[in-house]
Amino acid sequence: MKTKFWRKGQPHIQPIGACFSITMLVQDAVPRALIEELQCRRKAALIAVKDDDDLLRKSIEIHHTFEMEMEKILNAKNSQEYPFRSSAAAGTVLDEVNRYANKYYEVLAICVMPNHVHMLLDFSVQLPMNWDGKMLLPFYQNVPQVIKRIKGASARLINRRLNRKGALWNKGYYDRFIRDRVHLENERNYILNNALKAGLVKKWSDYPFLYPKY
Repeated sequence: MKTKFWRKGQPHIQPIGACFSITMLVQDAVPRALIEELQCRRKAALIAVKDDDDLLRKSIEIHHTFEMEMEKILNAKNSQEYPFRSSAAAGTVLDEVNRYANKYYEVLAICVMPNHVHMLLDFSVQLPMNWDGKMLLPFYQNVPQVIKRIKGASARLINRRLNRKGALWNKGYYDRFIRDRVHLENERNYILNNALKAGLVKKWSDYPFLYPKY
């Protein structure tokens, strides 16, 4: 099974059974030119530290900076579409993510923002207890396959429920596999506090389209 991809000239790894932080954007959430500008700046920063002894820590910091800049753009007040302001639409996304919970992944955290979605998914639930890292897994569903399922079903249902037409989701998604416990907790806290930082609620647990809420 393919686990290494190339995106924008950079290696991208999706280990089997790993935990991933994933972001999906609606189709007009961020102008393409701004996305490309941010990606170029991130690429240049990663290239600059590729020979550093502390590569892992610095690469995580660079990706975190990219996420923060992207978040500012996503939360800016403008005339773009915000389909998940509708509780029906946001609830549909949550339902579609939960549809495959404990089958393809464990949902560690999810936040449906007005024009994007953050998820923390652990794919290790698909691995047999005696898996040695080499055994073939013919029924394994990787990140691209799972995202395709979630996007496809949610787009059809939301378009029908909101009486809208056209593409709902932006092409592709952003994902990073979680490297250790500290990285996991940082990503989880980032997702759970996303609505609070965007000024949508005064207490993070008050946001309705969030899991978990404890």
